[in-house]
Amino acid sequence: KYINDRFLPDKAIDVIDEEALYDVVKNVRDGLTELVKAYPSMLHRLRDTLLSELEVHNISPQSLNELRDRAENIRQVLGDFKLEAFIGRISQFDDSDASVEDIASLAASKPPRHWIDPDLDKTTIELAELAKKFLHTETLARVKGRQNKRHAMAVVVGMDGRPTTIHDEFAVTDMERSQVDGLINRVDKALDDSGEKQRNIILAALAELSARYLKQAAEETSDIEQKEHTA
Repeated sequence: KYINDRFLPDKAIDVIDEEALYDVVKNVRDGLTELVKAYPSMLHRLRDTLLSELEVHNISPQSLNELRDRAENIRQVLGDFKLEAFIGRISQFDDSDASVEDIASLAASKPPRHWIDPDLDKTTIELAELAKKFLHTETLARVKGRQNKRHAMAVVVGMDGRPTTIHDEFAVTDMERSQVDGLINRVDKALDDSGEKQRNIILAALAELSARYLKQAAEETSDIEQKEHTA
């Protein structure tokens, strides 16, 4: 179609396909919409990674309160300035995009809005490293007389005819503590109600089951560390 009633630059195309123009506008609009949605989506992925590495399994108000309490409990335990800054931000974490941006900026040493593609992968790895240091610091809280919110467990079992020690560390939150106590009471009652032979069978089953899960967790941790080292 020839357009005679519109002003066009000297080098403009004389014939414009209206349908093609509409497709171009639609593609541009769709691309811009995708870009607008991409940033919050990226922040949500970082948040999920962060909480998973910190062993926070849901984002309920109680879980977030416990995470902040855990952070307050270990402030100024070590002299690592970046770790202290990370702990300080976790102590104020409220699951908002702004709080995720604040932590991500610390991990990447620049605001997320200024990132390029490789920065996302680097930040994800750095968040995992900071979370790992956070968990380790929790095990050292008792050094300064603070409540230790992480628990270590070691099980010695006979495997292939030889005693084998399997060790792991894990977090038990205040909310989960009551569940642990309830399970202990149930197992304790089962042991009390059983005879000596049955008691030995139950204890052997508990030891073997604990060893199985601890070994599996250790292998998963080893695989993750190997992948990070390779990367």
